[in-house]
Amino acid sequence: MRAKVETLTGFSGHADRNELLAWAGAMQKKPARTFVVHGEEDAATAMAGSLRQELGFAQVEIPEPHQAFEV
Repeated sequence: MRAKVETLTGFSGHADRNELLAWAGAMQKKPARTFVVHGEEDAATAMAGSLRQELGFAQVEIPEPHQAFEV
């Protein structure tokens, strides 16, 4: 496998919804695919919707436990 690994600095594990959306909204190039993997179901669904509707992220997934994806 070949992968490009990016290191994100200045990112807190304790950011709230608005901080996460501000951080994601500042991206110059939006990711082709985004995975929301933290939070309870309602919160994860709301975050995925905000990424799609407010920020225009094209493909946002909320994986089920043990679900696999080819990237």
